[in-house]
Amino acid sequence: MLEKALDHWDRLRTFYIKDVLQVRITEAQQEHHALVAAFRNRDPDCVEQLLRTHNQRALAAYIEVLRAHGYLEHQEGEC
Repeated sequence: MLEKALDHWDRLRTFYIKDVLQVRITEAQQEHHALVAAFRNRDPDCVEQLLRTHNQRALAAYIEVLRAHGYLEHQEGEC
């Protein structure tokens, strides 16, 4: 199951990463720098929170790109 999910992720990144990067590159780099700092400070709680936030923002950006291309529809009750 994990392998299948990773295959889907690779396809998603390959086809849509440029659209997402155009929007998120500066923000993502800042998030990465904050993650490195948290690792250096040996602060696992901070690392966890930063990583969760980063992944949620990246997912939201990919979903937005997929919706903009007509591959996903907004479902009632979704954010």
